[in-house]
Amino acid sequence: MLFADDSQLCVVCRKPAEVVGSLALCSEDIRDWMNSNLLVLNDNKSEVVQFTSKLKRDGEKLDMFRIGNYDIIPTDTVRNLGVLFQSDGGYSNQINAICKSAYYSLYRIGKIRSLLDQSCTEKLVHAFITSK
Repeated sequence: MLFADDSQLCVVCRKPAEVVGSLALCSEDIRDWMNSNLLVLNDNKSEVVQFTSKLKRDGEKLDMFRIGNYDIIPTDTVRNLGVLFQSDGGYSNQINAICKSAYYSLYRIGKIRSLLDQSCTEKLVHAFITSK
């Protein structure tokens, strides 16, 4: 059994209530296509986000809909290829996640610092910082 990772469905609309039915039907079509190509849509890992501008936050919200046997409730943040996207277009959650990961990694480097000489420590920290 193969799972199709990171499949995306993007819909542009003015009134979110009008597309809920279309999203459900489209997800069924995607599931059928995947099944015919020996792939599996993992319903319980599906996420939905409604992107809006910060100025229109109080506008109409996307309702819950079903994909397979699961009710999908729109969230404010989704992960796509390791990047956190917020519904308002901001990146504060992504920045917080990177900072948290970086602090933890630096903490772990600090734990083995006594086992490294100055040159190795510099290389390790520079490689870590460059990768971020």
